[in-house]
Amino acid sequence: MTAPIAAHTCASHNVRTLNDFEPISFRVEGVPVAQPRHRASFRGGFAKMYIPKSHAIHAWKNAISRIAFESIENQLEHAVKVDVLFVFKAPRKTEVGNFKASKPDIDNLLKAVLDALTDAGMWNDDSQVVQISSAKMYGLVPFMEIQITPVNFNIEGNIKIGKEKATKNKS
Repeated sequence: MTAPIAAHTCASHNVRTLNDFEPISFRVEGVPVAQPRHRASFRGGFAKMYIPKSHAIHAWKNAISRIAFESIENQLEHAVKVDVLFVFKAPRKTEVGNFKASKPDIDNLLKAVLDALTDAGMWNDDSQVVQISSAKMYGLVPFMEIQITPVNFNIEGNIKIGKEKATKNKS
């Protein structure tokens, strides 16, 4: 985890409202790494969950946090949409531009990205992400590209929520 960045972020970033929000985009070079499952060890009758310090996820999340921290002016406090493109080095040049329909799983890739953005202070909590679009593709070099945009849906008058009760005019 990149807790030192998160602690530093809270002190230096102010909260930004939806009115002054411009989409945030950035690119992280390197092979995208999926969030692994935690391992367990038992000591003194207690279980301890951990991810080995040597795992590549730590460097990947630090790279995302570092670039995200440089890309934001203020912490976001509203609902956002996140678009992410994960690009992996193509095994053959003929594969460039094709989707990567193999491991790592896209949900585990996204988990690592959202956690890193939370650690960087992009938002208070990744529960603020209400819409996600993501893809895994092959390219000449590996990288991840991300764009964060505000979500401003006005559902009043447009969408009926729940059942409407039929009212009869008794006259």
